[in-house]
Amino acid sequence: MLPVLLFMVLIMIIVSFPVFAEPPLAVDDAGTLPARGKKVELFYGRSNGTRLEEVGVGMALKGGLEVGVGVDREVAQEREIKGHGAGISLKWVPQQRERGLSTGLLVTRSRLHHAALADAQHHRYHDFEVRGLLTWRTTVGAVHGNAGFSKRISEGMRFLWGIAGEWPFSRELSVLGQYFGEEGGTPVFGGGVRWSVNERIKMGIIANRKTGREREGFWLLSFTAEF
Repeated sequence: MLPVLLFMVLIMIIVSFPVFAEPPLAVDDAGTLPARGKKVELFYGRSNGTRLEEVGVGMALKGGLEVGVGVDREVAQEREIKGHGAGISLKWVPQQRERGLSTGLLVTRSRLHHAALADAQHHRYHDFEVRGLLTWRTTVGAVHGNAGFSKRISEGMRFLWGIAGEWPFSRELSVLGQYFGEEGGTPVFGGGVRWSVNERIKMGIIANRKTGREREGFWLLSFTAEF
């Protein structure tokens, strides 16, 4: 029972705050929407009988400052385990460049809840997270880096990190890769693609796998609309 709960928590951590990370990546980029810009993001993921659905919305309060909220739920059907969560984040990127280095900061507060229906066990988590963001853009793609810490109520502080890249295959299609993790956990690597339907709508898919002995895998679909 406990490994299933831990795996569901891992999935939620990866997509808890999609209104900032450029979907379907989990590693964030140092970039925001234009001033007063808005976006809606939808996610659907699967892994070993566990289903995840998530909705996120974001808005740029002004140039370089963006706020977002997200809600999600997970269901492990065979084991009768359900979970849901909600988070709010603030992203600040004072310097954004189309080419070269951009840097920023992301602060997130979230709440997670999982319930095992068979024995009425409940697990609640309250997390606080701070990430430093870095993006290096060139004519052939972009590299993103994250480093920071997460703090769960009643637990110690944990260092977290991540690196990701995106490379345009054509004008509409980009190839994606990422590698990320946190202190005390098993790193995750993934690869996927993002399709720009037009200037406002993007769709993506990514497959992720833990690098530990269990090597559990999961995939995620994303849809983004900007206004």
